[in-house]
Amino acid sequence: MAERKAGRRAEAAVVAVLPHAVRVQCDHEGGRSADLTVNGIGINVKWLGEGGLRQARELVANKENLPDVAVARRMSPGAREALSAAGIGWVDETGAAEIALDSLIISRNGRPPEIVDKPPHWTPSVLAAAEALFCGKQATVEAIREATGLSTGSSTNALHTLADLGMLSSEARRGRDSARQMTDPGRLLDEYAAAAASMTTAVRLDAGGVWRDLDEGLRKIDRLWKSAKVAWAATGAAAASVLAPYLTRISVAEVYVDAATIAELESVAAKADLKPIEGGRVILRPFPTVATRKLMSKKNGLLYAPWPRVYADLRVSGVRGEDAAEHLRDVVWNPVEVTDYVYDDLSAEVTFTIYAKKYKKEVRVTRGRTLPTRSYWAEHKHEVIDQALGLLLNRHEELAADPQIDKAIAKMRKDW
Repeated sequence: MAERKAGRRAEAAVVAVLPHAVRVQCDHEGGRSADLTVNGIGINVKWLGEGGLRQARELVANKENLPDVAVARRMSPGAREALSAAGIGWVDETGAAEIALDSLIISRNGRPPEIVDKPPHWTPSVLAAAEALFCGKQATVEAIREATGLSTGSSTNALHTLADLGMLSSEARRGRDSARQMTDPGRLLDEYAAAAASMTTAVRLDAGGVWRDLDEGLRKIDRLWKSAKVAWAATGAAAASVLAPYLTRISVAEVYVDAATIAELESVAAKADLKPIEGGRVILRPFPTVATRKLMSKKNGLLYAPWPRVYADLRVSGVRGEDAAEHLRDVVWNPVEVTDYVYDDLSAEVTFTIYAKKYKKEVRVTRGRTLPTRSYWAEHKHEVIDQALGLLLNRHEELAADPQIDKAIAKMRKDW
């Protein structure tokens, strides 16, 4: 949607939820905002796009020029809560609204469409290519084909589509090995997640088993499916619990399996001693893309889907799920950062935050018989931090072996 039309779209959504007798006048419209006069009350409305929790938080964080009402295509539960807590009214295009301004009070539930429209140009192949890109694969036809299992033609078309959508930069050279770059990873992730949600299949099976807790159940399921050669991967809160722990309690595990129909899901469930039951603690779904299966990983004994798919699934699982999704996004994109640095004339203690957990390491430095001076620390700060990080990684093999940590460290060194 063009910026010029965003303000008009916000105005139209607000007018749609007002009683017919209300007098509305648009005093000014431009960019993503519009100034309206509603029965003599002046209000500013602003378009928020898809209406996710991140967009709402970014709006609230900008304390200057806060609107009276935020408008979105479909406001998520987390976004609604964040806006309400900040005293900002909200409206979305399903007809849902909550506005409390002087004498203007509106509260409506709305009527969400039974079928969510798929964003234009997004297909399972484009989703698969985006998943591969976020997992560190190059934006070349050959790299995408190898990572996802897509055909050469489908890989080519998927990259062309992302380029046409403005998500990838133009090719520097021609050919199947030529690589593009993501122009705006944040926007690509938001649009990928929205498209993934719109293309979620209705095919699912709720099941349960005879075990004391969910962790025990997943370990048993893994053994049985491994024996039966059934491919599977956890997603949602269960996957996030190993990727970026946030939720203290996980009551339901969503898993993807190699099945396409209800009958096939029931067959796969039986191989893990799972019984179909309404409200069961394990939800089985078909793998959504070829990349979701090809790019799955294992950590702490749990097979899990690629992180962008986990992020997309968390975003539509309620307010707590949205919080966990944003935590996952922050942890994966910034897995290593220096959060504290204290030094004296003898040593330095560096605190690193790695995957949202704090690690401290002290380094003692001498130069022959001369103790480091303050000017030495200023000149060699990054070397000391790098030394502390090296010592830390030597003590934690699981961190040293993580390719995501390697990439984060390389970026830190480049920024230095």
